[in-house]
Amino acid sequence: MHEQQLKRQHFIGWSEFSRLCTKLYNDIWPLHLDGIVGIGRGGLMIAAYLAHKLDVPLYSVFVRHVLTGGSKHIEVDDIQDLAQFTGSSILLVEDWLVHGQAIKAVKQHLPNFVNVHTLALVAHPDAKEDPDYAGLLTRDEIHFPYD
Repeated sequence: MHEQQLKRQHFIGWSEFSRLCTKLYNDIWPLHLDGIVGIGRGGLMIAAYLAHKLDVPLYSVFVRHVLTGGSKHIEVDDIQDLAQFTGSSILLVEDWLVHGQAIKAVKQHLPNFVNVHTLALVAHPDAKEDPDYAGLLTRDEIHFPYD
C-alpha cells in the first residue's frame, strides 16, 4: 500500500487576502487594461476589487471541471459577457491556480487581437500555465476566508 503524502494546509485569512490583493494591485496598476475578467467564483472577488481600483469594466466567466469517460476537461460557461469586449488588453483573474487549465480554457474564447494578462492570488509553482502575476507561490493546500 502506498502512503499518501499529506499536503501542508494554508489558511488565508481576510487580512492576508487583503494584503495579497493590494500587492497585486501595485503590481498591475501600470498596465493599460480595457477590462478585467473574474473566473468564478473566487476569482470574481479579486477581479471586482481590481476593476474598482483601476476603474475598468468587470466581466465574469465560470468554468466547470467535467469528468467524461475517464478524462477531465474544462467547460467555460457564461462566456457571452465577454462577447461585448472590444478592447485590446484584458486581465484574467483566478483565486487559486493549480494547473492553469481554467485560465487556458478562457483564453481560447478571447479574440486573437486581445493582449491577455493573467493573475492568480495564489499559484502553484509547477503549474503548466504560469500566471503573469501571482500574490503567493506555494504547493500548500489553500483555504480561503470565503470557503
